[in-house]
Amino acid sequence: MSSKMMLRPPLFLLMMLLFCTLSSNAATLKNYKHMKAPSLSLSAEEKAFIKNHPEIRVSNEMDWPPFDYVRSGLPAGFSVDFVRLLASKVGLKIRFINGFTFTELLEQFQQRRIDLVHSVYKIPKRETYGRYSQLYYSSKSHFIIDRASPEITELADLFGKKLAVVKGWTYELLLKEKYPQIEIYPVSSVLEGLKAVDNGLADAAAEYKLVAQYHIRKYSLTDLKISGWFKEFDTVYPKGLHLLVRKDWPVLSKLFDKLIRSVTLDEIRILENKWLRFDKETQEIILSEKEKTFIRKHPEIILGTDSSWEPYVIVDKEGQISGYDHDILTRINRRTGANF
Repeated sequence: MSSKMMLRPPLFLLMMLLFCTLSSNAATLKNYKHMKAPSLSLSAEEKAFIKNHPEIRVSNEMDWPPFDYVRSGLPAGFSVDFVRLLASKVGLKIRFINGFTFTELLEQFQQRRIDLVHSVYKIPKRETYGRYSQLYYSSKSHFIIDRASPEITELADLFGKKLAVVKGWTYELLLKEKYPQIEIYPVSSVLEGLKAVDNGLADAAAEYKLVAQYHIRKYSLTDLKISGWFKEFDTVYPKGLHLLVRKDWPVLSKLFDKLIRSVTLDEIRILENKWLRFDKETQEIILSEKEKTFIRKHPEIILGTDSSWEPYVIVDKEGQISGYDHDILTRINRRTGANF
């Protein structure tokens, strides 16, 4: 924004706390700037492909909620609905393939029994048999530890200790290649890994933050906590999810990139609200006495902003403000008693 604001220390700290607690994943939102769906112009090659391939076989893991899992016997999760959204834009029919581990799904993909795998990190060796889409969701990987354990601030804190990771997953690949000082505690699922930490069988587990939060909440693993950022992993394998499309179908790969670019901010928000809000809406906001006093002494707080910075700030012809920043401030007001 071109406008500048000087925030007093109590207000600055309050704003930092609340935005970290309430905001959507900022890196993800930057990928989705359309307020209205742009018109999709398909090439003759793309139209012919859709006509000749009316059904696409797509992977579906059994147990990686809230992104990709099976619930009540049906495919569920953020990524599952994201793929459905993309397919619906051009009339592609999706058939999900499940009942297998992620490693087995990748094997079927290499055998061309599956056409598209989603929720994958961008690992160079997979480019020998598939084409990656552009990034469609980004977050961070973290360590999960017992509440009584000291925080993990760097990977060296785990040297000589056991780290629980799912067999065949990318975490295991990185540890085997670059960090032999850490003992791998192999598990068959995220839940098994977290329970290993809970039961003292492993010193920590590594997982996508939202996935760990989901499991801790759902299975009441209250003795566990999210610790430091696994930056070594996210640096080697950029912290985001991609689609992986059959290498012999370049037209489908390009089509899905086009479809990802067509997704609107509202469409991604709907999916986030449906699948990824469990941790934010219930997270307690604890204000310091200085922050509480500041709010009481300042019943109205005026913020300056650009008049046009979509999708974050939108001002209509009547002067009414909407957009991402407005939504965040509205939620801050509701949950703290402040009046921005």
